[in-house]
Amino acid sequence: MIFLLENSGKPINKQTLLESVWSGAVVGEQVIFQSINEIRQLFPNNEVIKTIPQKGYVWLPDVQIKETKKPFARNKKTTLLALCMLALLFASIMLNRHQPDASNDVQLAQQNISGSIVILPTQNQIDGNDHSWIRLGMMDQIIKRLPNSNDHLVLQADYVLEVLKRANASSKELLSKDIQQIFRVSGAELIVFSKLSGVPHDYQLSYVFNYRKRLKKGVLLNKNLQLLIDEFSLLIAKQLGDEILPLEIAYQADFNNALLSSAIDKHLEGNFQLANPILETIVLNNPENLTAQRILVGNLFRLKLFKQAAERIDIALPIAQKLKDKDEITRLLYSKALYHYVTYNDYKSADVAVKALITAKENNDWLLMAHIKNIQGNLAVNKENYELAEAFYNEGKQYHQVLHCPVGESQSWANLASLAKIQNQQKKFTAAIDQAINIATTRELSSQLNYFKRIKEQGFN
Repeated sequence: MIFLLENSGKPINKQTLLESVWSGAVVGEQVIFQSINEIRQLFPNNEVIKTIPQKGYVWLPDVQIKETKKPFARNKKTTLLALCMLALLFASIMLNRHQPDASNDVQLAQQNISGSIVILPTQNQIDGNDHSWIRLGMMDQIIKRLPNSNDHLVLQADYVLEVLKRANASSKELLSKDIQQIFRVSGAELIVFSKLSGVPHDYQLSYVFNYRKRLKKGVLLNKNLQLLIDEFSLLIAKQLGDEILPLEIAYQADFNNALLSSAIDKHLEGNFQLANPILETIVLNNPENLTAQRILVGNLFRLKLFKQAAERIDIALPIAQKLKDKDEITRLLYSKALYHYVTYNDYKSADVAVKALITAKENNDWLLMAHIKNIQGNLAVNKENYELAEAFYNEGKQYHQVLHCPVGESQSWANLASLAKIQNQQKKFTAAIDQAINIATTRELSSQLNYFKRIKEQGFN
């Protein structure tokens, strides 16, 4: 704010702001967006900062510097302090309210995080095949060691990759500008970025905890890579108010497989037919790679090879139960319920959906709970029990709202719009689809936005 006040009336571009305000710090454009938003919140009824496309930001109100009666040696620091005090005085007069208590920041920091947590792929800067697994493998291990709670959900590794795809961000080379887009499309409350550098036996892990309105950065050093991952996992858990889960001897490091990384890249590109032979090779050699099993199931669904998908589920589910992998059990049960639904066996779909919901609740897996409620809503529609369907859709929407997930919440509104259309309730239809469009517009969900607009255009035709 001080820098903008010093340059009142002049457009200041992002690069100049980064170099002048955050010189010497490794930050990206996200910190500018956050800071500008925070300043604007001080003046909710007045436009004090204007965004000029391709030019930057400009401070609009006139700024006057008043000299004190007693002359004193002015330096840059005292000038900046005077400007800052002037700005605060201006805010007080304009808004006629007290400044917030500084203790609020402390209280906020002590509160547990509520919503979804995104652990990004680790950016690996160490050469050699011995460390090629780091990008996805380290992310996966950390995620598996962070428990879910009634307040937050740590997104599973493959869902994180879907989020990156939605944000048009590369898992191989994340840029600072990608973080803000990931916030938009995921609704996450915390995004964890990490970068591994150094040499074997002298590892350096730099990290950034990206909160919605603040950043926390640091560096961890360790000669032992596993101890470094343990330390980082513990650090993240403390941010969540949790303790890390123990690293089981039977831990399946699914993402440590180089072939799986290749298959996932093809999967994210939409090349399911190219990804499937690779996935089949992985599960043939290691049936306990449940991540590969589940991604293969998903690809078979996308290719509408439902019978093959069911066969793969029947192979993978007993393995997940044997390994006591609750996350995978829940996801495979959900896939099985989905299979029965798309093959018109509503009775079996409803039965398996109940089992999946029980395991999802035990795991505090809000995302799967929302998806299961969606299936239950669809099944209720098929029975023409519209009141029950609406209840299920609303429950799913509430789960998505807990996670601040814009994709899921907007889809839930679209489901409610479709339900209203079936019942010829035009006002309900319009209200619901407008909610879906508003969320998709605000969060820049382009593919969903186009879909929702088509639904609205079709109306009751």
